[in-house]
Amino acid sequence: MHETSFWRFVEDSPEWVSVFTTALFAIVTTAIIYGQYLAMKAQVRVMVWQGKLSARHERQQNMLLENQNKIIRYQFEYTRLTESNNERKQLLTLGRKMYEIAHYVVVASQSAVAEYLHQLRVISDEVTVRTNVLNIAVYSGKYDAWYEDFLDYIGLVIKALVSESSTVPSSDTRTKIRSANELCMSKQIFSAIENAIAFEFRDVNDRWDALTKAQ
Repeated sequence: MHETSFWRFVEDSPEWVSVFTTALFAIVTTAIIYGQYLAMKAQVRVMVWQGKLSARHERQQNMLLENQNKIIRYQFEYTRLTESNNERKQLLTLGRKMYEIAHYVVVASQSAVAEYLHQLRVISDEVTVRTNVLNIAVYSGKYDAWYEDFLDYIGLVIKALVSESSTVPSSDTRTKIRSANELCMSKQIFSAIENAIAFEFRDVNDRWDALTKAQ
């Protein structure tokens, strides 16, 4: 009965049907538009989240790359330092050996001094060759003031040897060699080389520590 009345109402009132249909269409359209709005809003949130995630990932990648570059720089610097310090140590060993043999040339007896003089000539040649092929990094740092004093020392010893033509050194030659050794001790050349080795190593480690703490 109610259904018949409703359809009778529809037949008798077409204008209301039009209004109802328009209203229903408007509601459906609004619902669709609102659904699209919500979908777009969700997409915007996803895009924003993806953007933040991408930016964070990029920052992480940049930090990783920067850390890798720091490690590479440290490894390069550490390798350079190791090579330079090895050359310093070799020079230090030769210098001390020269000093010791020169001392025996000064104090040895006449029967033994000829052998020491020969050894001094040999070691002076070794030292000369070593100084001629030194890497510039070995003697160009801020702790390498020892280098000029070292050259002065070996120069005095070599000069004394060149002026001596005999296998047995004269008293004048012994005096010159003694003076060279006294210069070496007064300048503390060997201690200065040891300090250069230690201080260069310390500076590299300090720079590395500063880099790691800054991360």
